[in-house]
Amino acid sequence: MKQDEKGSRIAIIFNGSPLFTGDAGSGESEIRRWIIENDMFEGIIALPDQLFYNTGISTYIWIVTNRKNSDPMKGPVRTGKIQLVNAVDFYQKMRKSLGNKRNEITEEQIKEIMRIYGEFKENEYCKIFDNEDFGYQKIVVERPLRLNFQVTEERINNLYNERAFKKLAETRKKVQHD
Repeated sequence: MKQDEKGSRIAIIFNGSPLFTGDAGSGESEIRRWIIENDMFEGIIALPDQLFYNTGISTYIWIVTNRKNSDPMKGPVRTGKIQLVNAVDFYQKMRKSLGNKRNEITEEQIKEIMRIYGEFKENEYCKIFDNEDFGYQKIVVERPLRLNFQVTEERINNLYNERAFKKLAETRKKVQHD
């Protein structure tokens, strides 16, 4: 990406794996965290499935930039924000399938998706979040051992039948004779 004052904006088409793989602290998670913390993640557009030849998987367009707008005079302020656009219903069925490619997006639908993205306003297809909304950490909560301790005649008798308890009275040391 260009590092000058104009910067760059790139769009990458991915399947869902880069969005969801990797546990907190893993390589994949750390890459996503770095992109978000450096305010380079501008948005994700969810596309309809069955758009590409030989695959029926869902796909997403990631928009990554190092030039998010922070000047309200130049358009919507995108700094510190991530835009999600749900365009999964923007398609038409193809007359004839090409393998798993059964859907296509028309020019009018492309223009509508671009309008929704460019408008940067929440609606039924668009949600806008703060960068911090995507942060998470893995926290392991270890439940303490919970025992029910009660001294009764029955429990004491049961204790004498426990093999581990009987072994406590046995010594493993070899007796030395003088």
